[in-house]
This record gives sequence, C-alpha cells and structure tokens, in this order.
Amino acid sequence: MNSSSQSLKDYLIFIFLCITWGSSFILIKKGLIAFDPVEVAILRIGITALAFIPIYALMVKGRFPLHKMKYAVLAGLLGNGIPAFLYAIAQTHVESSVAGILNSLTPIFVWVIGLLFFATHFRITQLAGVVIGFLGAAAIVLLNHRFQFRLDSFTLLIVLATVCYGLSANVVKTYLQDVNAIALSAMALFIIGIPAIAYSFFTDIYTSVVSESAARLSLLALIILALVGTALANILFYRLIQKTSAVFASSVAYLIPVTALGWGLLDGEALAAIHLLGMGLILVGVWLLRR
Repeated sequence: MNSSSQSLKDYLIFIFLCITWGSSFILIKKGLIAFDPVEVAILRIGITALAFIPIYALMVKGRFPLHKMKYAVLAGLLGNGIPAFLYAIAQTHVESSVAGILNSLTPIFVWVIGLLFFATHFRITQLAGVVIGFLGAAAIVLLNHRFQFRLDSFTLLIVLATVCYGLSANVVKTYLQDVNAIALSAMALFIIGIPAIAYSFFTDIYTSVVSESAARLSLLALIILALVGTALANILFYRLIQKTSAVFASSVAYLIPVTALGWGLLDGEALAAIHLLGMGLILVGVWLLRR
C-alpha cells in the first residue's frame, strides 16, 4: 500500500503512537524502581484489562466473531503479553533509551515474518533494508562501548519482543482485518489480563503500594503506561494496521527511538557511540523497507 492511501488522520495516529510508545521505556524504568519485572508486567497487563471491562461488556458482544477468538488470543499474547515480560526483564540491565532503539526492529520483523509466512511481496531494496537493520541490531547486541565483542543476553530479550510484535502485526492484518479495532483490543487484552490480575494477588504489590511512597509513584507510571501506552495505543495501532498496512503501522519505529532517547537523556542516561551507530543502521534499514 503506497503513501497516497494514508490519510491525515492516519498520520496523526502514527505520530501519537510514536510519542506514546517512545515514552513506554522510561515508564517501565520508573515502574522497576519499586516492583520486580514480573510485577511490572502483570500490573501493565492487568490495569489495561481492567480499563477494558466496560468496553468489553458494551462492545464485544455481537461485534467480535467468536470463530476468530484464537487469533485474538494470539494477537494479545504476541502483541502485549509476552513483550511486557521481556521488556521488563531486559530493562533491569538495559537503559530505556537502548530499549527504544532496539524496538525499531519491529517493522523489519513484520516484513521478514510476512515474507516467510504471510505472502508479503518481495523487493530487493527491502532485503537490503533488512540486512542493514540487522547489522545495526547486531552491533548493539554483540559489541560494547569500546567496540569489543560481548554478547548481551538482555538486549536479545528485546529483539525477541520485536519478533513477537512482528508476528502479532501480521496476524492482525491477515486474520482480523475486518474486526472492529476497539472490540479486538478489548477481547485480546481482557483475555490475557485475567490471569495477570489473578496472579497479582499472590505478590506483594498491594502491600507495597499501601506502605511505600516509591511504590505509589511506580504504580502511577505503570497506570499511565497501561491506559495510554497499551490500552489506547493498541486500539489506534490495530485501526492503523487495518486501514493501511502492517509495515506502515509498524513504521512508528522511526520516531520511537527519538522519543526514548529524549527521555533517557533527561533521566541522565549515557549512550555510547555503538548505540548511535546501531540506531542509524536500523533506521536506514527501516527506511529502505518502507520504500
């Protein structure tokens, strides 16, 4: 689908998603101040599910085709459930700005997975973009600030999360194209949210929130992340995929690292030259992919 098929509304949604998702990494970082990675993930998923209860009750009945339930569950797990845990675990050792940079791999994996499993069209410039993007990711994952070899397993978790995003985007575009975006979001997130909410009662989350001011601030960051960065953003992202293309929608990865870098610098994070080089290669790869 070429650029003429995108409306002004589509581009406004695109910009909103860039800013919103670019802020997600700093919010995860703030959530990790008081909660462990598993608690951060289940709070993010659980709060989002609670926010969707009214929508679920009002909209899903009659608007969601039950025979597509398996695809909604798959989209929810791959697009929200699994990545929530992967990012939270990774960011115990990876700066939020670096997480934002690696998130830019998403449209590359959307295309690769689409080519392998969903009959996406192939062009040689796109293949060049994939190769260059992967070189950028490899630089971040395999080299330290002195350009010496080292394997950072925590950055690999973020790469795995972008693979999940790539799968989810293709599932939505291929199997859920005609489903109301709000109903789809409600169904996908509410289903994965039920076990997250249930598990939260076996943690120290509620005791910490009552007794510690730091936990309340971390909870506030995760509420913003859940309501804006997950609930609202998912509705808009699903709509964008349905109205345009999976690759166009996932190209929010262009500006996500810019927002993430801005928040990281404000929070005192330091970036090495290898991170900037890797980001440059990834974004060049995404640009070639979009051509």
